[in-house]
Amino acid sequence: TGRYGLLDSSFGEVFPAEYENVSITGDYVLLWDGYISRAIKLPEMKEVFSMEGWALNYFDGEVGIIRNYDVLESRLIDAKGNFLTQEPWNYIDVGVVSYPIQSFCASGDDGCALIGRDGSILLQKKDGSLSPIGENLYSLSWIETVNGESAAYSQAIDAQGNVIVPKGRYEWLTICYNLGERLPLFTGIYQTGQGNYRTDVLNLEGNIILSGLKNLYQTDGEYFAVEKGFSAGILDREGNWLYQTSTFQTFGDD
Repeated sequence: TGRYGLLDSSFGEVFPAEYENVSITGDYVLLWDGYISRAIKLPEMKEVFSMEGWALNYFDGEVGIIRNYDVLESRLIDAKGNFLTQEPWNYIDVGVVSYPIQSFCASGDDGCALIGRDGSILLQKKDGSLSPIGENLYSLSWIETVNGESAAYSQAIDAQGNVIVPKGRYEWLTICYNLGERLPLFTGIYQTGQGNYRTDVLNLEGNIILSGLKNLYQTDGEYFAVEKGFSAGILDREGNWLYQTSTFQTFGDD
């Protein structure tokens, strides 16, 4: 496998390329050489944490996430390395949308849970999945089967497990990006009565900004390259067309 190091903005070597993984979370550089994890405080370059046998995937000075890749087990720990989660999880998401992370998305054989910084379980759902979609905002998704018919559901919850967007309208909720940068918006995908999929754009309070889009191609958070109805072009946040062209082909279009 490859080895990794760290360079500064002038391409000077900060850490040599001798680690299995090097990452930065907030003010800390996390190093993993396959045997020992270390957290280095920036800019002092002071080692503030080390642990054998576990890879350190996240650290903010108070709480960390460690992972044992041999048994595929993740734990939430405090700054001294004590376990905060009573039971191991297969995976604890380190997709940092806001720093420090206020709540953590964990997944296991029996489903998912939203875990507080003290290790407490704020919300748990069997056969569900959790993922961050905004600052202190998470998507909870699951499948329900009734009379042999399966349907997908998603709802948005905050860092305390409170419901922001309830079950019912959306099958999937995903974060919006612009050229790799996270935006304070997310999308909700739903199915119409005709079986066609449409997209809404929502803000982090769960309010719909734009609705009924056939496609959302790109956005910077203010302007949206979309296809809607029989038109394609650019919309602003109020739903006004700044540029519009027809996509009409046949009367069977919708």
